[in-house]
Amino acid sequence: MNLVKKLIEQFENCPDRIVSQQLLPKVIATPRCFQTLTYREFFTSVVTLANYLHDLGLSKGDNVAILSNTRPEWLIADFAIMFNGAASVSVYQTLTPNEIAYLLYDSSASVVIAENQEQLDKLLSLVDQEIAVPEVEDRPAHQARLSFKKFILLEAVTANPLVVHLSEILKTPNTNYAHFEIEKLTEADLASIVYTSGTTGLPKGVVQTHGNHLANISQVLNSGILVEHPSLFLFLPLAHSFAKLMAYLGLLTDCSLKFPSIDPKNSKFDPELLVQDIKDANANVFPIVPRILEKVEDKLKARARGASFQAKLLALAIQVAKEKNNSFKYKILHNLLKPIRKKVKQGIFGDNFFFVVSGGAKLNAETNLFFERLGISILQGYGLTETCVATNINRIGKNKIGTVGPVLDSTIEVKVAEDQEIIFRGPNVCQGYWRRPAATTESWKGDGWFHTGDLGSLDSEGYLTITGRKKEIIVTSYGKKIAPNPIEYKIKESKFIDNAVLFGNDRPFIVALIVINKDTLMEYFQRQGVTLGSDYLSQKPIIDLIESEVIQVNNQLASYEAIKRFALIDQDFSIENGYLTPTMKVKVGKVYQGYQEQIDRLYLNS
Repeated sequence: MNLVKKLIEQFENCPDRIVSQQLLPKVIATPRCFQTLTYREFFTSVVTLANYLHDLGLSKGDNVAILSNTRPEWLIADFAIMFNGAASVSVYQTLTPNEIAYLLYDSSASVVIAENQEQLDKLLSLVDQEIAVPEVEDRPAHQARLSFKKFILLEAVTANPLVVHLSEILKTPNTNYAHFEIEKLTEADLASIVYTSGTTGLPKGVVQTHGNHLANISQVLNSGILVEHPSLFLFLPLAHSFAKLMAYLGLLTDCSLKFPSIDPKNSKFDPELLVQDIKDANANVFPIVPRILEKVEDKLKARARGASFQAKLLALAIQVAKEKNNSFKYKILHNLLKPIRKKVKQGIFGDNFFFVVSGGAKLNAETNLFFERLGISILQGYGLTETCVATNINRIGKNKIGTVGPVLDSTIEVKVAEDQEIIFRGPNVCQGYWRRPAATTESWKGDGWFHTGDLGSLDSEGYLTITGRKKEIIVTSYGKKIAPNPIEYKIKESKFIDNAVLFGNDRPFIVALIVINKDTLMEYFQRQGVTLGSDYLSQKPIIDLIESEVIQVNNQLASYEAIKRFALIDQDFSIENGYLTPTMKVKVGKVYQGYQEQIDRLYLNS
């Protein structure tokens, strides 16, 4: 079996079933409606594009890059590539030209399927230009030129000899696929190369086979979380394995997919538009990364601090849910406020909501509890690009908040090594990195076990808890080892703080870089009658307030974990400023480089 045969089976079994729905922009369709694709339409587009790629000379062993936001055409391109026995190379649409150049060079992709003019401009800037290739393993640093056969664009762009528009290719449908050697594709054949986010060095291409993907699809189905053939809302970048797994579940099972609206001119992430799309999509299941859930939590809490009657009702609903007990008063209030909780859930996720799947990073247990108390089920899961992708997830009715749940099914083996590192083995687990033998040997140390680099523990029921990451552990100059993530989560619980990053490697104590919530702080001091100037970050009222928040966290920590000093900034980390990965994890090394002067000042006279 292979992924292509699986798609053919779906098409033959239900050609007229709707497989994907994409929200049209609000300016085009009010009330909101969808552009739909049946399996017949999807399959026709896949085979037509596959034939075009075949005519370009694409064959088994080749790689084709996809540089686009999440949309149905991304998946059409993915399967068209696989029809030819080739592999897709996932490229985040937020990357810079230099970052894209490295992935194209490393993967030898000479055909790129790109989204729009914004992405084309990046690609054209690389044509006939020498790029700097950094040193990696036994490959020395050198200069290189990229070679391109064709750019296939999903949106209208300026004319260029290298460019062809997807709509032009699809104008003449070609549904003949007899010449593709689909039967010869095995589970061991390469289906995709997905690059790691590069938070700790150069991105590494994970080689994912047809068998890896098929195994993980089967494992998710066996877990029992996808009952009643739900619709999945897919907005996370398909360049990431978490989103791709959800896409394959929508395409290759009895589930279906819903997509957000697309801006044809750019690929930028618009959080306000996404909030509206999530509600209007009316899907059942929402795969989401923790940072977005934290932002939604912050907005709900900010709304509850308002003066209106609705705000006071929301505040009461949050407070009552938090103080859950068996008293008569609690039960009466809890029942009276049920419509408020329902309205909150529908206001965020629409009328058909089942649950959220949280993945891509660790979810703060307090954030999880916040939503659970409001009747919004969040199932935290776990997996890595190298495990293609999901290994663990909580279950409805058996949701142990603070854990990532048990394994999906018995074909996944998990162990915690003596040093608390989590290791996995199973048919979903990949077997190495693209052209990185040393890195492969470092992470796959025999018998198929993949060493994740994450630290954790297993309880008596097999629920896995993530406690930290080996490379993120801070070791002070006194030899004390500190896991920063739990402390950072505690700091971010303050309504005055948006983000926090801890530092202290080879230093005598821990310091923090703290991103303030400017709006909340200004509102607070206005109510206090305190006027703040343009240099508010250095003014005593703000410093004292944040210090009091930090002291509250320090009181819960061991003395060697305590934050001794901090620096304030008012610009949050984002994908655009380069401090977040496309899956919204903080690039700690990049933050250190960008704010080294402020961090070094914290250690003066220490």
